[in-house]
Amino acid sequence: MSSAKPEYILSFGRKLVSIINSLIILLTSIIMLVTLGIIARDTYQLIHNFSTLEFAFIQNMANEVVFLFVYIEIIKSAIIAKKHPEMYVLAVAEVGFIITIRDVIRSSILGHEEGILLASLSVLVFASILLLMYKYIVPSRIPLGSD
Repeated sequence: MSSAKPEYILSFGRKLVSIINSLIILLTSIIMLVTLGIIARDTYQLIHNFSTLEFAFIQNMANEVVFLFVYIEIIKSAIIAKKHPEMYVLAVAEVGFIITIRDVIRSSILGHEEGILLASLSVLVFASILLLMYKYIVPSRIPLGSD
């Protein structure tokens, strides 16, 4: 009977990791699509208002493209995670959290309200994932009796 409890915990942990991995893929894909939309809009503005654009606009566009690659890498990492997925997903979530914090700061400096909103939502997503991971997964990885 005592072996049923650890098996239940492992089963629950695996399901939770699978759900979190799917959430990372889904939500990062949504963020990536929104970023693509912003890049498309900025490209349109770049083409039609090239002579009046400031350097900060072009720098912001370059930053959006870099974040697009970061989002693609996060999605790729989540898809190919097979060995110890809970720890791999945790590492990806931590990296994503740090990257989105950077984006909030950058958007605040540049004064782009939609960038601040998008980055803040990203921070919320990654913070929620980290909270779930640290609350349910990491404690189950600590051997019993090592308190």
